[in-house]
Amino acid sequence: TVALVVLAVPPILTNAYFAIDGVDSDVVDAARGMGMTERQVLLQVELRLGLPLVLAGVRIAVSGAAGVPVGRWLQRHGPRALMTSGTALTVMALLGWSLVRSVRGFFAIFVVAGLAMAMTLYEPALATTAVWFTTNRARAVLVITMIAGLASVVFAPATAWLVESQGWRGALVTLA
Repeated sequence: TVALVVLAVPPILTNAYFAIDGVDSDVVDAARGMGMTERQVLLQVELRLGLPLVLAGVRIAVSGAAGVPVGRWLQRHGPRALMTSGTALTVMALLGWSLVRSVRGFFAIFVVAGLAMAMTLYEPALATTAVWFTTNRARAVLVITMIAGLASVVFAPATAWLVESQGWRGALVTLA
């Protein structure tokens, strides 16, 4: 348990650092010029503007922390139920994300998304491949890697187009 916490903290801290560091210095200077204290600048400007990056760190941390129980599930029960329910959880996370209206809601959705990632992405797919393919394992891993890479190449511009044409909320519903 301690190891999982230790492993989960760096993505959150790293993303928080880069989120705050990435805020435009002119925005920070303007906030200070309006009389905001350093604490107000941090809480009301830097963290708010950097929130998407902080939440991405939370999502990655949850995904990493969930890796051990996911691995245990895979060993005991196999991938079908886990990856199917992870896919359903992904759909629910996308739909929930499209409806969220508060920071707490975003946080909750990104926790759910992190769990869904742990259940559906490379780790369980490659672990399953390692068990199912005793011969031609390298070829099977290559196929998964190539398909996943191609999906990234296809989905990044497709998602950008969806956001442009439907807005981000509509794009999330379409992707779900």
